[in-house]
Amino acid sequence: MSKTIIQLPVATGINVTDIILLRQNGSDKQMSASGVVITTGEAQTVSGVKTFASIPTLPAISPTGVNQATRKKYVDEKIYKSLSVSGDTVISDNDGYTDIFVTTGASNVTITLPTLADNLGRSIKIIKVDSGTGSVICDGEGTEKINEVETIHLTKQFDYIDTTGITTHWQILSENISCQLRLDTYAGYGSTDTKIMRFTNSRDNYGNCFSENHSSGYNSNADGLEITINKSGIYTFSLSCVDDSGVSGNVIGFSLNSTQLTTNINSINVQDRLNESGTTSADRHNVAWTGRLSAGDVVRVHGIGTVPNPAAEVHFTVTYI
Repeated sequence: MSKTIIQLPVATGINVTDIILLRQNGSDKQMSASGVVITTGEAQTVSGVKTFASIPTLPAISPTGVNQATRKKYVDEKIYKSLSVSGDTVISDNDGYTDIFVTTGASNVTITLPTLADNLGRSIKIIKVDSGTGSVICDGEGTEKINEVETIHLTKQFDYIDTTGITTHWQILSENISCQLRLDTYAGYGSTDTKIMRFTNSRDNYGNCFSENHSSGYNSNADGLEITINKSGIYTFSLSCVDDSGVSGNVIGFSLNSTQLTTNINSINVQDRLNESGTTSADRHNVAWTGRLSAGDVVRVHGIGTVPNPAAEVHFTVTYI
């Protein structure tokens, strides 16, 4: 039996059940709503496999429900959407940015992360792209933290942090963070902490993974040099100096969280000694230590009070790695 398909004109106010299908054999049949697809008007549930000859176009709006269809552009932007900035920027909850490329020039630029509670599971990567002397200051909103600190400083070209929002803080998934302090020239021992060395010159001092008291009154500091860890991680320490006193048992090294700051390092609690080096005659001391430290730990250059000579050949470096 041959069939003729006729496209009916569009009419308003007509329900599907008002349409009668006229057959060639003279019979007719009333159409049911389950047998056709309604293009406008009332809601309809369509079942079975439906094959589109071309990809349908969706409205240019973003989905709000978990089971709503969405556009390719929306999905692409959720996977990767970058922003390049050169000034202070606050990342908003709904802007969709995944990668923030920051040019600082000579000035610091602050990038503030969005509200943590509204961005759980969201990943944001912040990168310093230029070699300018300014730092990128990555900041949580209010007192919200990145790992255990409120700010991370990206000081060198290509430094970055890649973070994701979890319940309690922004968690760093991967990073390249430059942080280093390099001092030289012996400046005595603390007047109170008489076995903790002080230094004269700062050659490198950048980043905020640790804090130090060298910059404030280092030549007269009663405590001697203290390195306080802000961000948990792996650190390396090195010290080199000459001792021409020839006194047997001269020792220099690094102590961790020690309270025995007027006691020779070779006599403090063993568990508080990171490493030490001793000589029995005029010789060069080289001592180093690398390992994991936690936020709040304090490391000191701890000796026995002898005077290295020449003073200018005393070198100290701490680096976050």
